[in-house]
Amino acid sequence: MTRCQRGLTLIEVLGAIVLIAIAGVGSLQALAAISRAIQTAESRVIAYQFASSKFGDLQVTFFEKRSFDISEEGSFRQGGIEYRWFARAEEVEEGTSLGQLSVGVDWGAGRGAGNYGITMFLLQRPEEAAGE
Repeated sequence: MTRCQRGLTLIEVLGAIVLIAIAGVGSLQALAAISRAIQTAESRVIAYQFASSKFGDLQVTFFEKRSFDISEEGSFRQGGIEYRWFARAEEVEEGTSLGQLSVGVDWGAGRGAGNYGITMFLLQRPEEAAGE
């Protein structure tokens, strides 16, 4: 007469625990990577919005002053991240009427660091450059 055995052996239980642990570690690593990607995307959106707004301000200032001699910089903190920015209007080469408007935003350090910039070239007409 044979006896029917029910249940799992210790080896089978330990094997199942190891497989669950490996799957859990992999899932946690995937969640950490997703979290970093979301943080990077949020930082880029903040930098893009700020740079776009500051670029519009720079264009207005340039067209009011008609000067390539504009330079501003500063920083702000949002969401625990420090952002540094600059806005410049400058001649590409002295004595020419070719200018460049630039806005840049840098943030973070190490793996979470990034930057975003906008640049536009302008050519003043001779009468504008002479101040007529």
